[in-house]
Amino acid sequence: MSVLHITIKDKVQTIALPALFNSQALQEFEAESKTWLLGDANMFVLDFKKVTALSNNEYRVLLSFCTTANRAEKKVVSVHISSTLQKQLKKDGVIDKFNIFDLRPA
Repeated sequence: MSVLHITIKDKVQTIALPALFNSQALQEFEAESKTWLLGDANMFVLDFKKVTALSNNEYRVLLSFCTTANRAEKKVVSVHISSTLQKQLKKDGVIDKFNIFDLRPA
């Protein structure tokens, strides 16, 4: 059973990341992402709703996906990133790589 929840609508693929990004989830993400990039989606939405922190391995996999998608001229945005996680990303110097989109009303 997949630990990633994927939805596709109008060439936008949303990837709901699991709360626990264990080795199974990392392997699944790495394997599946190659297929996603070959598909019709031209935008990927990484949904961090359940994620509270990221390890170095998680950074590596997610940043690699973002870089590869950008090279393929596909857009990646990140949503539902908690303020705690945003602080971690900023502290670690990678916040710009995640292209955070704030869904809160103005």
